[in-house]
Amino acid sequence: MKLLKADRALILWSLGIFLFMILPISPDSTVDRIGNDINYSDKVFHLILFGVFAFLLASTFQARNVKKVNIYIFGFLISSFYAGLSELMQLFTATRTASWGDFFSGVIGIAATFLIIYVRDRKK
Repeated sequence: MKLLKADRALILWSLGIFLFMILPISPDSTVDRIGNDINYSDKVFHLILFGVFAFLLASTFQARNVKKVNIYIFGFLISSFYAGLSELMQLFTATRTASWGDFFSGVIGIAATFLIIYVRDRKK
């Protein structure tokens, strides 16, 4: 099976999420300071991070002519699984903590993405 542009984008984004989630963060890092200055900034970050993942996954499915209903169902399930897996990976990183709030923020981003895709597709 030949890799499409959508596949490559999804693979790169997935690897980026993986690396970001397992890399330790110093308490003095810029990311940590920004997070302290803006309440719930990490939740917004997870929402966007997994919303983009869901969009790229849906694009990959669409490029392969997967039926729309399967794009929504399997796209949501796979994206949510990856959001959960990213939280579990943080259990094995000394300076990170897994959080239900982060997981649910990711799921909200995923659901919002698929809702936007659904509305967009209905207009076509």
